[in-house]
Amino acid sequence: AGRRQGVWRRYFSQLGWVHLDVLNLLLLLLAGSYKMSSISRYAGVFGAEAAYEEASFPGELTSLAAAIEGGDLLNGVNAFLLWLKVFKYAVITRRLLRLVTTVQRSLADIAAFAVLFTVVAYAFAV
Repeated sequence: AGRRQGVWRRYFSQLGWVHLDVLNLLLLLLAGSYKMSSISRYAGVFGAEAAYEEASFPGELTSLAAAIEGGDLLNGVNAFLLWLKVFKYAVITRRLLRLVTTVQRSLADIAAFAVLFTVVAYAFAV
């Protein structure tokens, strides 16, 4: 039992990837429970025995669509975080390790460029 505790302690003491895994699971559970609660909240609207007024039905349908879209946004953030895990497995060979190291070193410059690009793109859109 002591050896097994040492493995888990070492696993959870690593910064970065473990926290990304935990965040991934939390977002997955949060998005799933949010979507299920939204669907169960509006389940009576679509049933045969539903006593609804014709005027309130489009509003309830719109709010259901907005709730499901919120769950989809959570899943989108989760998908992006999962895509970042590619870098965890990309360090298998020396060439890929060099690529990951280069990207890590230039991450600040890439982030600054992304911010400036977003500002300029938004300025042209307006």
